Amino acid sequence: MKGKVYMDIAELSHHIPNFEYRKEQVDMMNAIRESLEADRKIIIEAGTGTGKTLAYLIPTLEWAIENKKKVICTTNTINLQEQLLFKDLPIAKNIINKHFSYLLVKGRNNYICKRLFHNFILGNSLDISTLSSEQKKQFDYLKSWGKMTEFGDKAELPFEVDSDIWEMIQSSSEFCQGKRCPFREECFYMKNRALKASADLIVCNHHIFFADLNVRNSVDFDAEYLILPKYDVVVFDEAHNIESVARSYFSLEVSRYSFVRMLNQIQNQEKTKKRKVLPALETLLQSLPTEKKQEKEFRKALQNIEQEHLKCLEIGLDFFETLANHFLKNHQGKISKSLQKDEMLFSPFLSPLREKKDHFILAMKSYSIALDYFYSQVKDGEEQNQYLMDFQNFAFKLKSFLATFQEIHQFDNDDFVYWIEANAKYKNAALVAAPLNIDQILKESLFVHLERLIFTSATLAVNGDFSYFKIAVGLEEDTMEKMIPSPFFYDDQMTVYIPSDLVDPDKSFDFVEEVSEFLKQLFLKTGGRAFVLFTSYSSLNQIYYSMLEDLQEAGITVLLHGEKPRSQLISDFKRVENPVLFGTSSFWEGVDIQGEQLRNVVIIKLPFLVPSDPVVSAISAKFEKQKRNPFMEYQLPEAVIKFKQGIGRLVRSKEDYGNIFILDNRILKKRYGKVFLDSIPSKNIQILEKNQILKIVK
Repeated sequence: MKGKVYMDIAELSHHIPNFEYRKEQVDMMNAIRESLEADRKIIIEAGTGTGKTLAYLIPTLEWAIENKKKVICTTNTINLQEQLLFKDLPIAKNIINKHFSYLLVKGRNNYICKRLFHNFILGNSLDISTLSSEQKKQFDYLKSWGKMTEFGDKAELPFEVDSDIWEMIQSSSEFCQGKRCPFREECFYMKNRALKASADLIVCNHHIFFADLNVRNSVDFDAEYLILPKYDVVVFDEAHNIESVARSYFSLEVSRYSFVRMLNQIQNQEKTKKRKVLPALETLLQSLPTEKKQEKEFRKALQNIEQEHLKCLEIGLDFFETLANHFLKNHQGKISKSLQKDEMLFSPFLSPLREKKDHFILAMKSYSIALDYFYSQVKDGEEQNQYLMDFQNFAFKLKSFLATFQEIHQFDNDDFVYWIEANAKYKNAALVAAPLNIDQILKESLFVHLERLIFTSATLAVNGDFSYFKIAVGLEEDTMEKMIPSPFFYDDQMTVYIPSDLVDPDKSFDFVEEVSEFLKQLFLKTGGRAFVLFTSYSSLNQIYYSMLEDLQEAGITVLLHGEKPRSQLISDFKRVENPVLFGTSSFWEGVDIQGEQLRNVVIIKLPFLVPSDPVVSAISAKFEKQKRNPFMEYQLPEAVIKFKQGIGRLVRSKEDYGNIFILDNRILKKRYGKVFLDSIPSKNIQILEKNQILKIVK
C-alpha cells in the first residue's frame, strides 16, 4: 500500500470508546508514513491529547508488515509501556486487521535463573538462619512460585521482593552457563529471547535500548542474538530523555559500595557478621571432594587467596576512605565535585591519595593472580562443577572492576567529565566518568546504520525550534520535522497565575517563608487536589513540614516524594480525598492524572539545571571555549523543556481544567522569562498580587 495517506480514520470509532476525530492525529500519521517511505529520520513534537501513540503505531506497523521489517518502540517510563501493551497495541491490532505480534523486553535480571533457583531451594546459596521473619515468608513463597511460574518474571510477584533474596535467583549474563547449563531448555530468559526473535514489534525502555546499542557498537550492528533482535525501525517516545539516559549508560563508575559488595561475594571473612548470601568460595569448597581439599598445593592456594583477599579489602577501604575524607572535609551530607586532570595527577595535596591508588591497583592485580592460581589448582576433574564456574565469574568481576578503575584514573579523555560523589552518612565514595556529549556516540553507533528513526514527545522544541534537540543528539540539519499542536482548548481549560509580589527566589529564607504561607492559604481554599513541583529536596522539605499539620487538620491528605515508591504515591493520589503531592524531578513528567483529583499544579522555581553539577559545569565550560553562550544555548533550553513537562501535568483530556501557579518571579523580571511564558500553551495568564489570586481562585 505504497503512498498511503490517512484521511478518513472513522474506523477508529469502532475500536476506541468515546472516540473523537482529531486532525492532529491524522497529520502525525501522514508525517510518519511519509518519513518511512522516504527512508528518513523525523522529529515530531505532538501536544498532549494528540493521541500520539496510535498516531505512530498504526503507520509504522502497517509499513513494517508490508515490508517485512521489525520495529523497536522505546520509552522512558513504565506507565507508557503499560499503555502501549494493554491499551494502544490491542487497538492498533484491530484497526490494522493484519496479524502481527508484539512483546515487552525487560532487563535480564527481571527473570529467575532456573539453576540458581534450584540451588536456592536446596539452601546451597543461603544461610536461612540469618533471615528476618519477612524474608522467611518471601523465601517460602518464592520456593513454591518458582516451581509453578510460566514466565519467571518478578512482576508476577504480589509483593516487593527483598533485593538480597532476589539477587540469589535472578538471571544474569555473569552467571549464565550457556550450553553447559543443565536447565537450559527450561530457561525463562532464553524462552523470552526466542519470542523476541519472532515478534514484529518490541517494546522496551531507553536503558535496554542503549545497553543493546553499546553491544552492537562493539560487535556488529546487524547481529541477531544480542539483548534486542535485529531491527529496522526505531520509535523513540519520550525522546526528550534520550540524551541523559544515553549519557548515564555510557558512563563509567567505581565505588566503595560496589567494591565491598563484590569482594564479599567472593568470600566474606567477617565471621561475626550475619550473612544471608553464602560467598562463592564457601559454596565451591562445600562442593569439592575431600581428597582434593587435602592436597598440599590446594591448601597453599587457598591460604594465599585468603591473605590476598584481606589485603585487597583493607587497601581498597583505605583508598575510598581517604578519597571521601579529602573531598568531604567537614561536610556532613552529600557532595558531587568535578575532578580536573592536573589536580588529580599532579597536585601535591593529593600525593597521599595517588600513592594509595597505586597500592590499591597492585593489591587488586595480586588478588586476581591468586584467584587464577587457585582456579588452576581446582579445575582438573571439576570442569562441570557449576560452583567453580560461578567462582570464576566472580574473579572476572574483579578484573572488570580493576579495568574500569584504571580507565577512570587516566583522566585523559577530553570528551569525558570526571567527578567524585561522596556521602558522609553512608560512608560511600564513587568515582564517575561520563561522556560530555552523546551526539557523536549516536552518530557512529546508530545514525550511520539506520535512517528510519522516529523521535517524538510533547516537549522537544524550544520557541518552536528543534535545533537544540538535533544538536544535542547529533541529528542532521535536514532531518524531517513536524509540530503537531494539542487539540485542547487551553485558554478555556488552563488559567495561569503568577504572583507579582513574591520575594525573589534567591532570597532563600524569605522565599520559603512567603511561599509556605501562600500555599497553605491556597490549599485550604481549594481543598488541595494539587501537585507541588520542586527543583530541590531542601526547599521541598522546608515547605512541606511548615504546613503539614495545618493541612492535615483541614482534611487534606499530604503526600511526600520519597516516603513511598513513586507508583504507590501516584496510586494514593488518585484514591484519597483532597490530595496534595510534594514532588521533585520525577513528578515533573510521566504522570497522567485525569479528572477532579488534580486541579492545581504549582511550580515553585523555574527548573534550571544545577550549575555546580559536574556534567552541567563541564558542558557549560565547553560552550565557553567555543565562544558560545552556555546559558542561552544549553541551560535555558533544558529548563524550558522541563518547564513544559511540568505544565503538561495539569490538562490531560478535553474535560480537564484547572490552575497553574508559577511562584518564581524571574519569569516576569528576567529577559529570558519571555521564553518560558511563550512555552505555556494557555494565553490565559493572570499576573496578580498574592491576595488577589487567593480571592479569585476556587
